[in-house]
Amino acid sequence: MNEYLPLEIAQISNDADIEQAFEVRRRVFVAEQNVDEDAEIDGLDEYAMHLLATVHGDAIGTLRIRFLNDGDIAKVERVAVLKDWRSSGVGSELMKEALNIAARFRTRTMKLHAQVDVVPFYENLGYTTEGEPFDEEGIPHLVMTLQVPATSNHTF
Repeated sequence: MNEYLPLEIAQISNDADIEQAFEVRRRVFVAEQNVDEDAEIDGLDEYAMHLLATVHGDAIGTLRIRFLNDGDIAKVERVAVLKDWRSSGVGSELMKEALNIAARFRTRTMKLHAQVDVVPFYENLGYTTEGEPFDEEGIPHLVMTLQVPATSNHTF
C-alpha cells in the first residue's frame, strides 16, 4: 500500500455511505461480472457490518461482515474494489480492518466464499481453501477460512 495514498477505511454508519458501498458493488458485481442485482443486494445487508474505503471522499472499495454461530464466525462478503484501484492494496487494507474487527469481537474464525480467480489474493492474507469449487451466481467459488489471532492490529 502506498503510504502517501490518502486511503480511509471506516465502518459505515449512515445511509449515504451504504449507498456508496452499494454503488461500488453494482459497478463490480452487476456491471462487470453480470451478477443479478437482486442477488447482489440480497436483503442481508441490514444484518451486517459494512466497511467503506475512500480516497478524497470517493468510494473505491467495500465489504460486509456478518457474524454467525453466536459470533464465533465472521463471514466476509461482498468484497469489492473498483477496477482502477485493484492491485493498489485497497483490498488488503479492507481485509486487515475486517480481521481487526473480528479480533476485537473475539471471533474465532473468518470465513468467505472466494471467486476462484482471486483465491491467491486471499491465500496471501493467510486464508486456506476448504472443499471443492461451487457455483455462486454463475461464478466458481471456494470456501476459505482463517483462524483469528487473539490480538487485533494484524498486519499482512
